[in-house]
Amino acid sequence: MRGITRDCLVEFVDHKSLWIFVAVVLFGVFVVIVTGNIEAHFQVQSSDMVDLGEIDKAFGNPVLRGYNSFIGLVVFLTVMASAGLFPHMLERGRADFYFSKPLTRTFLLMNKFFGIWLVYGAAVVASGLVIYLAIGLVHGVFDLSLLYLLLTSLVSLFIWLSITCCFGILSGSNAVAIMAAFIIWAAQKVLAAREVIKTFLDSRAADLVLDSFYYVLPKTSAVSDLFVALVSGREVIDWMPLWSSLLSAAVMLYIAVRLLKRKDF
Repeated sequence: MRGITRDCLVEFVDHKSLWIFVAVVLFGVFVVIVTGNIEAHFQVQSSDMVDLGEIDKAFGNPVLRGYNSFIGLVVFLTVMASAGLFPHMLERGRADFYFSKPLTRTFLLMNKFFGIWLVYGAAVVASGLVIYLAIGLVHGVFDLSLLYLLLTSLVSLFIWLSITCCFGILSGSNAVAIMAAFIIWAAQKVLAAREVIKTFLDSRAADLVLDSFYYVLPKTSAVSDLFVALVSGREVIDWMPLWSSLLSAAVMLYIAVRLLKRKDF
């Protein structure tokens, strides 16, 4: 496990993924500084006319939502940056190296998966911590609930990596893995509005198809909203998006293992 994780760390550095995270974090810090200046100006100009507390109630906690959006962006870029690692594992020469070890293909793939999850997940957490400190220094907000979003981002990363792992092993193509992740992301956005679509289609067959796709596909956007509700102190009634997405991830990994076992090298 440690050897494969170390190999994932070497790939992380060699593929210049580190600099992507550095650039995103610097951009995030810049946005925090800019919003800090805007907030100070707004408070000075509008303190007598606008109740900022009422604005927060109407539109939600802007710091929490902004931080969650940043974490979502980092997870998205992480998925794009790591999508090629699973097809890369199957390249001639590299596959020979991996499969020459006295280990089962299941063990190798799962160790590779969790090695990538640990290395890139650590990069996501480190990026989030830097922005958390920036928010604290600029806005004076050191809310521990923001840190909970870092932990939940690892759940979202786990789900997305299962998708790129499955399609990466299936196709052996970096492009296909990225396209599959994007299509599933777009599909979940459309299916989130399935009730509205049902009213227009007015078809029992269409309702069945929409509901089936909704329950089968991962719902990372809904999972993110669920976590935001949790850290905001709101009661969560429906946990279905979380457990169904984790179940979908488990099925994706199972399919990836089965595909790898059947491949000839």
